[in-house]
Amino acid sequence: MLHDGNDAWANMFTACASYFVFFVFIFFAVYIALGFACEDPNDVFAGRSEKPVSRGTVALKSFNIVHHIIVGPLAVIALVADPVSRAMLVFQGGAGMLRSDDLSRSASALAPVTIGFLAADLIFFNVWALPAGAPKTPTFVQKLFLPQSILMVFHHIMSMVSWPFAIECDFCSRYVVFMLAYELSSVFLLSNWFISAAGYKSSMLYLASGAFFTLSFIIIRLIGAVPQFVNLCGTMPWFQTTADYPGVLGWMPASSFVLLLPHVLNATWGRQVVEGAVKIVKGDQGKKERAPEEAPDANYQPLERNAAEVSQPLPLGLSQQISP
Repeated sequence: MLHDGNDAWANMFTACASYFVFFVFIFFAVYIALGFACEDPNDVFAGRSEKPVSRGTVALKSFNIVHHIIVGPLAVIALVADPVSRAMLVFQGGAGMLRSDDLSRSASALAPVTIGFLAADLIFFNVWALPAGAPKTPTFVQKLFLPQSILMVFHHIMSMVSWPFAIECDFCSRYVVFMLAYELSSVFLLSNWFISAAGYKSSMLYLASGAFFTLSFIIIRLIGAVPQFVNLCGTMPWFQTTADYPGVLGWMPASSFVLLLPHVLNATWGRQVVEGAVKIVKGDQGKKERAPEEAPDANYQPLERNAAEVSQPLPLGLSQQISP
C-alpha cells in the first residue's frame, strides 16, 4: 500500500469532511440569502422561469456548480500534466494506469473535494429535481425508489467508498481523475439551467452555453472514453491479483469492472445530447419558439431534457448533475 498506516486514512477523512462542511455552508448561505432577497422564496426568479423555482433548488444548484467549476478544469489540467495519463490518451498508457511509481497526486488532491460534495448532495436528497414522469408530490420513499434516484444514490455511495481505496492502495487511481474531469461539461449544463431559469432561454448566451456543453461532452465523455476503454480492455484490471500489486485488497481487482459503467452511461446520454444539438442546428427550437400556436411536442426539449437526465455527478463514472 503506497500510503501505509492510519495517518493517511485520517488525512483523507479530514479532507473529505472539510469539503463536506464547505458545500453544506454554501447551500445554507445561498438558502438564507434568498430568503431575505426574494419576495417569494418558492419562486426565486419571480415568474421568469417556466415554472416556479424554490430557493432550496437554487441553493443546491449553486454548490453543485461551485464544485464543478473547481474540480472539472483542475482534473483536465491534471490529466494533461500527468505523463502516464497523457500517454494513455494516445493509446500508450498500458499498465501505468493501474499503478505507477508515484501515486496519482491529482487523484489524491481532487477526490476528497468530490467525496465531500457527494456526501453533501446526499443529505439534500429531498431537494433533488424529479425526473420526467415522476409523481408531482412523491413521498420520500417513492422518490428514493425512482430509477434515477437509485442510480444516483448508488453512484454517490459507490464513489465515496471506492475512491479512497483506489487512492490509498494506488490501484486505478488515475481513472478517478478521468471521472472528475467529466464535471467540466457539467459546468455548462448547470450554466444552461441558471440561464433558462432566469428567463433567458431564447438568448444567445443560452445557445452559447449549450454549444460549449455539447462540445465538452463529446470531447471529454465520448471521444475521451475511447483510449480509456482500449486501455481497460488491454490491461484488464479485474483479472489482476494481489500478488502482482502488493497492498491491493483482495476485492479490489474484481470490483474494478465498474470502471466500464461510466462509458455505458455516457454513450446513452451522449446520443441524447447529440440528437438535441442536431435539432437546434436545424432550427427546430427556433421554429417552435416562433410558432406558439402550433401544438408543442412534449418530447422535444433537448437541452432542458438532457439537463434533467444528466444533471447528476456520473457514476464511477456520476453529478449528479451530468451534477445533482
